[in-house]
Amino acid sequence: TTLFRSGKAWLKNFPDDEKASEVLVAIMSASARNQDFKNAEYYFERLTGDFGFLEISKQAMIDYGDALRFSKAKRAVDLYKRALFETKNLETASIAAFKAADTYLSMGDTENAKEYYGKILKGNMGFITKDPEKAYSFAKKLAGAFIFSQAIEVGETTLPKLNKKSESYEALLSDLGDWAAALGDSEKAKANYKRYLTEYP
Repeated sequence: TTLFRSGKAWLKNFPDDEKASEVLVAIMSASARNQDFKNAEYYFERLTGDFGFLEISKQAMIDYGDALRFSKAKRAVDLYKRALFETKNLETASIAAFKAADTYLSMGDTENAKEYYGKILKGNMGFITKDPEKAYSFAKKLAGAFIFSQAIEVGETTLPKLNKKSESYEALLSDLGDWAAALGDSEKAKANYKRYLTEYP
């Protein structure tokens, strides 16, 4: 592509320029989008080798993982995990952990998915609950994967953030009872059902 050729020429002429890391990311991303993983890997290694100390390299790990996620899921997970453990940015770490967990879930690896979702719930719950409606959808996704303990954790944090007059609030309150029952926590299930009946007699 034009971007690939012009970027490659620019790097040859200005290898030590402060913008070199950004050009490497652009070339890597363009190569990955075109399924040219040989070049994507080459420029990714150059980026992390020469500029691994920069935060942009951690974002590149996530971007490269996104490009590989549906064709090379295990490699994508490794990239997300690397970004998670190397970054010092909480938001980047949360994104990396979430994508690692999601990819594990798509691979049918529920235990690892729980582990990496758990890292976000413990370290940055606000990343999940900043949009209450999306958080409720995420809680339902967890419940759908039989990860009831985390579904409840997200649901209980999300419930106060929802408008009490919304359908989502009523539905989540009922779901919390169902999820607790599915988990075998009869006391919590009864408490949620009782609260539901009190608020919606």
